[in-house]
Amino acid sequence: MSNPILNENTFINESYTQNYAISDVMTKNGVITKTAGLLLLVLFTAVLACFKVMNTPAIANGLLIVGAIGGLVTAIITAFNKTITHLLAPLYAIFEGLVIGVASLMFESMFPGIVFQAILGTFAVFFTILALYTSRVIVVTQKMRAIIFSSTIAIAVVYLVAFLLSFINIRLVI
Repeated sequence: MSNPILNENTFINESYTQNYAISDVMTKNGVITKTAGLLLLVLFTAVLACFKVMNTPAIANGLLIVGAIGGLVTAIITAFNKTITHLLAPLYAIFEGLVIGVASLMFESMFPGIVFQAILGTFAVFFTILALYTSRVIVVTQKMRAIIFSSTIAIAVVYLVAFLLSFINIRLVI
């Protein structure tokens, strides 16, 4: 069980299965459409937060706190009450947009150009993987899941070691 929120018991709950008809199946196009809509909501909120903070820098910390706490509370509610996920997903996207917008502005002021690189890299990976998956070049198997999981853990360990070494003034260029 890799995900404690979405596991083999998720769909066994009677109230969950009674609220949805068999016709409410998950399709690739449905997922893409809803993901795109939520991504646009995050992007819109992030841009709006950036402009608000540029005009009134004093509200930056407030927006960051509201976004972080609101996102956390929304995620926790969603984890325990899956029947209202469709209502809370847009709210979560708005909260995350606040955090991303303010944090991006802060990082951009410290490291000019970093936000553009992050956005470009994220979208390049997203659309490349989406195209490969849609064209069936990539087929998700248990072996592929294991490889991706192992690679993610390895990268996390490298970053953790680099972080810990930074406390004793050893800098790894990653």
